Amino acid sequence: MSLRPFRFIHATNLRLDQPLWGIGSVNSEARRIAEDATLTAFQHIVHACIEHRVAFLLLTGNSFDAAHAYRARMTLEDACERLAEHDIEVLIVPGEIDPSHSWTKGLHLPSNVTTFVSRHSEPVAIVRDGEVLATVEPFERRHAQAQRGSHSSALRVGLIGAGQHEALQEKLAAVTESKDDKQLLEDFPIAGTFGYLALGNGSDRLTVDLPRGIAHDPGCPQPLDGRHTTNMGCSLIDVDRAGQLMIKMLPTAVVRREEIELKLKDDSSWDQLAESMQAALLDRDPLPTEKLWLIRWIIEGEGSLADSLRESSAQRELCELIEQELADDRNVIRLHEMDIRANWSYAAGLEMTGTVFEEFTSIIDQRLPTHIDQFRKRLPAIDWPEAGWVRRVIDTGERMSSRDIAIHTQHLARQWLLPHGTTGVDD
Repeated sequence: MSLRPFRFIHATNLRLDQPLWGIGSVNSEARRIAEDATLTAFQHIVHACIEHRVAFLLLTGNSFDAAHAYRARMTLEDACERLAEHDIEVLIVPGEIDPSHSWTKGLHLPSNVTTFVSRHSEPVAIVRDGEVLATVEPFERRHAQAQRGSHSSALRVGLIGAGQHEALQEKLAAVTESKDDKQLLEDFPIAGTFGYLALGNGSDRLTVDLPRGIAHDPGCPQPLDGRHTTNMGCSLIDVDRAGQLMIKMLPTAVVRREEIELKLKDDSSWDQLAESMQAALLDRDPLPTEKLWLIRWIIEGEGSLADSLRESSAQRELCELIEQELADDRNVIRLHEMDIRANWSYAAGLEMTGTVFEEFTSIIDQRLPTHIDQFRKRLPAIDWPEAGWVRRVIDTGERMSSRDIAIHTQHLARQWLLPHGTTGVDD
């Protein structure tokens, strides 16, 4: 294969103009940033396309919610017009929340945009100076083999939108764990004919080697919930003359969520805790696109300091102290929330035989794993009111930690079932 080197960007799960979850009560500037976060993240993607002089942009589903899409549609139209001015093509496949019909009504997109509203759509050739760089088509298991055209030297790109070909996407995710693609290629031999298979679920970044190239999911440019606490963005793909692909993550998220765990010692002081929190924040550098950090502190411990931090006024005072000491030129707004948890190593010292608390915690220890497994198995069978929720809820169910649930349950039981003033330590 001898190609003219080129670049393209792949993004998915834009969810334009959808609200971020769990923001709570915040000041006006933070709320403005949060409300515009998905739109701003898309603007970063468009800017990256222009800055890196890409040949085309791939959008693989869940670009907007068809039911609430006015600002999203306006943003898409403006962005595509801007890309057209730079001779950048946009190739789109619908997803779960933006089905085909949502792309054919009410949108006025320029001629540089191709929307594959049918899985049987013909391939589109990306041409520069008379040379075909790539052919792009929606993945279709039964017919993709026949679509291999005469452009044998061009990169063959297949698009799989969010919620489409879920069995294939699940097997690709499994390959990242097992590193064994034999079963994948037996079940989906067509997948091995693509140089780049663009995935659209957008839950997490994912890359799988294929016989002729790679399958890749860039993840979500701006996560809506608190499950993602790692850097997210879009993917820049460089294609060299030999057809080799190099993927680079480009950060686009405006709002970043951090979850930081700290353990209090018996003799921990207020100042020591504040210093530990400041150090944890200084170890984390903001990315250029970030404007708002939502920080969840999980502080585990017992004693007078932990007890005092259960008061909202004390938490507020501590956060104000941290911010005063961390005044810097990062231009990032930081908002804090605290989850104060008991140190359950103290529970071993309780002499509460026969109490409701002991009975309750024993039941949790014995039955919780089974209940979680049953819950996970039920999720796919539930009749969800909106299809877009299915994958998100199932993903959340798969990531549920028995330990975290047990700790939170024990914390509630301690508050409700133990006598007032019991600390878990022999007096």
